[in-house]
Amino acid sequence: MHNPSLGTGTPTITGYFGSASMASFFTRETYNYDDRYYATYTYRYDGSSNFGPKNRWAGFHSMAASWRFSNEKWLREATWLSNGKLRFGWGQTGNANIGGYRWGVALATMASGLGQSYRPAGLANESIKWETQTQFDLGLDLGFLNNRLQLTLDWYRKESKDMLMRMQLPSYLGTQGNGSSALSAPWGNFGTMRNTGYEIQLRAMPVQKKNFSWETDLQFSFNQNKLVALQGTSNAAIIGYGQWTDVVAMSNVGGSMYNFYGYEVEGVYKDWNDIMNSPINLLYGNVGMEFAKDANGKETDQVIGYSRDITKYSKRNSVWPGDLKFKDVNGDGKIDENDKTNIGSPLPKCTFGFTNTFRWKNFDLNIFINGSIGNKVMNYTAINLTSMSNTWFNQINGDIADRAQLAPIDPTVSYEGNEKIHNWYDDISNVYVVNADTKTPRVAEGNSYNSNISSRYIEDGSYVRLKNIALGYTFPKKRLQKANIDNLRIYANIQNLYTLTGYKGYDPEIGASTTDANGYVFGLDNGRYPSPTTFSLGLNLTLGGGRVKKAADNSAYNGEPVVVEKVVEKIVEKPVEKIVVKEVVKEVPAQKTAVSGDQTLDFVIGQTDLRPGEAFKLGQICEMLRENPDTKVVVHGSADSATGSEAVNKRLSAARAQNVKDMLVKAGIDASRITTTSGIGADRVAICVVK
Repeated sequence: MHNPSLGTGTPTITGYFGSASMASFFTRETYNYDDRYYATYTYRYDGSSNFGPKNRWAGFHSMAASWRFSNEKWLREATWLSNGKLRFGWGQTGNANIGGYRWGVALATMASGLGQSYRPAGLANESIKWETQTQFDLGLDLGFLNNRLQLTLDWYRKESKDMLMRMQLPSYLGTQGNGSSALSAPWGNFGTMRNTGYEIQLRAMPVQKKNFSWETDLQFSFNQNKLVALQGTSNAAIIGYGQWTDVVAMSNVGGSMYNFYGYEVEGVYKDWNDIMNSPINLLYGNVGMEFAKDANGKETDQVIGYSRDITKYSKRNSVWPGDLKFKDVNGDGKIDENDKTNIGSPLPKCTFGFTNTFRWKNFDLNIFINGSIGNKVMNYTAINLTSMSNTWFNQINGDIADRAQLAPIDPTVSYEGNEKIHNWYDDISNVYVVNADTKTPRVAEGNSYNSNISSRYIEDGSYVRLKNIALGYTFPKKRLQKANIDNLRIYANIQNLYTLTGYKGYDPEIGASTTDANGYVFGLDNGRYPSPTTFSLGLNLTLGGGRVKKAADNSAYNGEPVVVEKVVEKIVEKPVEKIVVKEVVKEVPAQKTAVSGDQTLDFVIGQTDLRPGEAFKLGQICEMLRENPDTKVVVHGSADSATGSEAVNKRLSAARAQNVKDMLVKAGIDASRITTTSGIGADRVAICVVK
């Protein structure tokens, strides 16, 4: 039985089954000329069962080119420039993440006068196809002072065309209304969105001493988002919902995505005179309004202003001093649904990360700070917690302390004998707001007007967070060898220690909201669980695998693990302190090579690009360095081209060593552990792991 829910009897059983498939083919071509000019082209052909038979397959192209201008003749003698590279990239990727059978239409049940009936659940669209994301990049890499100072600049433009989404349709097409009869809007390719921005990364090693080093990394990212096009009606927009049917976000063509949508608060009504001289507020309905009269003197439905009869006003269900005053956005002299507008964007103008790593002897300290600037947060939980309209809801006293305070204009007025007004607080003409500059409304039990989605609930979500602190100590290997331990490190870690922000909620880092089923809401805090502060202690232990004596000669490697320990005075033309060379090689043939007259065990890889076997060697080196954090690595490049001058060979040697260092850093090895040297010699790159 594939579907248990088809069974009969008293138990209620539900079930689901489905299938999906995807296939991809791709090809890639690369080009490298003289370590100066690089080019890559990639083509992929993807197919997905999420689309109909007509559009299941699509092709995507990408290409990239770079120019390492630091290897040009006119810059080879520039000792101040370690690396200079200009990058360009253009590429396409596809998106098929919509689920299965979105191109078709299923059946739904519907009650009718004749019993249970069936109807189409939505509208089909067999023309739905892959969403295409096209990105253009332009970048510049610069390295100075032997790469102790590195600067990376990137500019990008990413455009998503044929966005996969439900079509935004007007209600008269049957896609809105009662869920028992409303049709689901068809899925299709209905939008175009563009992201443009630039990124800056600055890496530096301000201090590099024998027992102390400091490495810092600072990154900034700036992005601008724009909804370029949206198919459908002329005023089509992407609507995002909060709880139930609350419209909290509206993405309009020409603006950014996820903009919060509501009324803009200008303050509060100070008194009756302020109300009479303000745009007509129709959000309360017709209570307290004056209507036009026909030729016979009978009132019509046309509102012409506020009534002068104070008995027509009620502090419970009509506009009142202390209520929020909303802005007349369209300038028609009325406050109604047409005055809702963009009240803030949840997308940040800038995000940043700041990492500092300090090492002193066997201690290491890593501090990571990140932050966001310019984004807004909708404090959705504050609607109930600051509404002051329901005695059953707790209120946040700190947020309502500046609420509008009402007082009588003339305390001597007597209401004795007045059948409709008994106290000053029921007389709209005798009430004023003491603290008139407040933007927090009055206490109004049973009144929901002040809970309208408005800028009152929009807060600055900018923050700076001490995201992570890690302190570690690695025990010296000499003390561990007797216990057959290769590595022992203890560490303490603290996450989310402190957040500096003006946001009144628990956590300004909200992200996508789960209140909207379609994912059209971002930055809405509906009680999101905050990021906890976490304290942890840890231990990294690597047990040794035994020792094997060094081979007595330079015979070919026999496949057994090899361990070499040797004290040398000099390595690859660079005077250093006495160091112990220690390498453990498993399943990788090792070569004995002469380094400044001494026989040491090192890895020799290709001149420029890594071949498959050599890439495997480099991976083994990275693994060794991770397992032995107290080790360092010396990368020595050499060249002796018959057609090149001595200056050319020196430059080529340095470039080869730098290329390998870049690979190690990209693999996660700290740059402070890598020393590059170069000289005239056989065309190769030698890597020596030292302690």
